[in-house]
Amino acid sequence: MQLVPADMLRFIEMKGKRFSHFVSKARKTCEQIIATISFTREYEDFGTAESRWQNLRKIIESAQEEVNADGITIINDIPEDCEIYADPVIRKVFTTLLENAIRHGETITKIHCFCTKDENQLIITCQDDGVGVPDDEKRYIFGLRYGKHTGIGLFLAKEILSITGLSIRECGEPGKEARFEIIVPENEYRFLSESEKK
Repeated sequence: MQLVPADMLRFIEMKGKRFSHFVSKARKTCEQIIATISFTREYEDFGTAESRWQNLRKIIESAQEEVNADGITIINDIPEDCEIYADPVIRKVFTTLLENAIRHGETITKIHCFCTKDENQLIITCQDDGVGVPDDEKRYIFGLRYGKHTGIGLFLAKEILSITGLSIRECGEPGKEARFEIIVPENEYRFLSESEKK
């Protein structure tokens, strides 16, 4: 889908630097409109389907298939029997995290997904070795329209997670890594091998 004809943009570009600002602005506006249309189409049923138990490892595997890692190693260390209770579109949360790491990581070579127990909570971590998120931006990155791309992805991720009481935070070290942690409350996750023992 292209809202501004390519020939028109090329013509404006040929007219010199004085038009470059307008071309850049037009492209950005087109990207945002297309992203909004895509957002509306993909999430028209967001929050209407019943939440259910889902295999976390398979969710991340599915998200991996949707991104172009292009030489970046994605390590999925989620246990095979780990399940979380969440909205069916939670896959998009992990797709967004992977896409953002690839798009903004700059020096990134790998993305590592794993989970750990913290008292009664489960912490799902998506960590990369890229440039990270500056400290002064951490409080804003989950806001609508904030960021260098469309500004929808992380906002939506937060909303999807909140449906079943999950939350997300970024706690990586700027210049060294981006580290997104999804906090899953007690009773919203389970390990099937442990359930069978009870």
